[in-house]
Amino acid sequence: MGGGGGGGGGGGRFFHVKHMRVLPAALRNLLEDKACLKVGLGIQGDGLKLHRDFIVSMGGFLDLGPLATAVCPQLLGGVERPTLQYLVEKLLGKYMNKRPEIRTGDWEAYPLSRRQREYAANDAYGSYKAAARQSELDALRLAASVDRTIAHGFFTDSVSAPSVNAHGLSPEQEEAVRALLKGVEYDEEFDRETREEVERWRG
Repeated sequence: MGGGGGGGGGGGRFFHVKHMRVLPAALRNLLEDKACLKVGLGIQGDGLKLHRDFIVSMGGFLDLGPLATAVCPQLLGGVERPTLQYLVEKLLGKYMNKRPEIRTGDWEAYPLSRRQREYAANDAYGSYKAAARQSELDALRLAASVDRTIAHGFFTDSVSAPSVNAHGLSPEQEEAVRALLKGVEYDEEFDRETREEVERWRG
């Protein structure tokens, strides 16, 4: 299993955990930190794999597929299980080149090729931008419907304890939502009520 780099202004790091016998303490702490939001498509599967291989209970992660279904279903056009390429196209208006010869290549090789590293970094950055864009498009609905969407399983406190209360947010979950909304850059289409709601969530 490979690990992708992170998106955002702080750059990123790449961890090829397939060839690690033990995770570095700093990486383990980051993965288990519930206040540090991790985003991705099908990320719960990644968390379960890490739990099996390294006994890591990944906390504070957000699955982009169910999030998109809950927050902006009108953009999905009825697609129940969107790919990351589809989400990037619909949310960002960008084409994401998911070259099959790289996607289906040997990801257990060491070291990975430059193209493989670029592919993984592009996936990580695309996931980050898709999550940020969803919060921009419908931050008010995210805040209003977060109880309902938790029941759908996209906002999971920990892999080792996937069952969460669908009627309210724990302090860790509330902090994770605030962390997601901190990166929102307002579009002109945002009305005053939406701006105020986002600011309340930012605390």
